[in-house]
Order: sequence, then structure tokens, then C-alpha cells
Amino acid sequence: MQSKMSQRFEEEQPAPLGALTSESDLEEILALAARKSGAQTGSLRERLHAVAHEIGIPPEALREAEIEHAKRKEEQVQIQAFAKKRKAEWRSHLFSYIGVNAFLIGMNLVQSGSIGWAIWPLMGWGIGMAIHTFNVFFQPPEDDEEFEKFLVTSELEQRRRYGRR
Repeated sequence: MQSKMSQRFEEEQPAPLGALTSESDLEEILALAARKSGAQTGSLRERLHAVAHEIGIPPEALREAEIEHAKRKEEQVQIQAFAKKRKAEWRSHLFSYIGVNAFLIGMNLVQSGSIGWAIWPLMGWGIGMAIHTFNVFFQPPEDDEEFEKFLVTSELEQRRRYGRR
């Protein structure tokens, strides 16, 4: 038989919790706890600093983390902009491929009544189109050599737009 003390201890214990398996689990639980505690007053930055102080993160480390976070977000925005640009260029390439080859096939049909020589540019350009499709849809944008050029061009456009040198 259990003593009253151990029985009382078991009654006070919370229900078993799931395992914390990742950093995102930790972040999600802290965010939920902050919401439930009513810690919604103040700006997001004030709340961030308050939580960091509460768990013992030095202000310098927090500042470095904020800078790194901002850089990561900016990089994601640039990657998305580059991916959008690549897809627009691919679409333009596809429409050119379809239009020019339709014209060539039509010209070939009118001239000889069959598709003869028009198949060769269709297949040749089709290989190029297949490679372009692979690069756009199956290669991560940041792995593309053109991404570096895009970043430089974007930076130059921003400087020109805002008058910085």
C-alpha cells in the first residue's frame, strides 16, 4: 500500500509530456507559454528582449542572433525573387519554342505536305528546352551560377534607386 505522502506526490505530478526532439519544439513551446501567460504587452522586440533576459541570453548574443536572422530572411527573399525571375524567363523560352516551331512545322506542311526537316529544329531546341526546364524546376536557385550575378545586379539596382554608391 502506498503512503499518503507518495499518493499525494503522484496526484500533484503533471501528465507525462512528449519528448522535445528539436529546436523548433523548444521555440514553439516558449511561444505558446508566452501567449498563455499574457505576455502580449509591448512590441515584439521588447518581448524578445524580455524573454532573452529571462532565460539568461546576453544582449550581445541576442543582437548577433537578430542580425543573423535578418540576413537569413533577406537571403530567402532574394532566392524567391531569383526563382520567380527564372520561371518568367523559362515561360518566355517555352512560348518562343512553341511559336517558332509551330511556324516551322506549318511552313513545312504547306511546302511539302508532311513534317520533314521541321522535326530537326524541334528536337534540337527541345533538348535545350528540357535542360532549361531541369535547371529551373529541379535545381535549387542558390546553386545556380546566375544567382550570384542576380545578387550583384540587384544590389547595383538598389544603390542606383536609392542614390547610394
